[in-house]
Amino acid sequence: MIRRICPPEICEQTRQILDRLVLKTYGNPCLRTFAEVVKTFGENLEATCWAMLGIMDRGNGIGLGAQQVGLKERICIVDTSCQWDNQKLVELDGKDLLHSEEIVQPFPLFLINAEINCPIG
Repeated sequence: MIRRICPPEICEQTRQILDRLVLKTYGNPCLRTFAEVVKTFGENLEATCWAMLGIMDRGNGIGLGAQQVGLKERICIVDTSCQWDNQKLVELDGKDLLHSEEIVQPFPLFLINAEINCPIG
């Protein structure tokens, strides 16, 4: 299991959120709901992301969406330390995340209001 360090200024808030979140399993109706756009950015959102990362790590996962823990916000956590089976281009703001010399890996991605663009063909 990967141990990650939560920033000290939000550790208590993260712990409180982590205590409330429960991983939802297949068949739970909340997994079919549409996520709402995140409008407020701040310590609560950051603490929520760190709590989701903790749940993902506990389950040895490589990704977690907010709906999987019963939240309605458009948040996704992705672990980039795993080995990718298909090394296709993964971009963030136009930068290739898997092959960039500028970005030190591994790191978790906290994706907020992300949009996925898949070229056709």
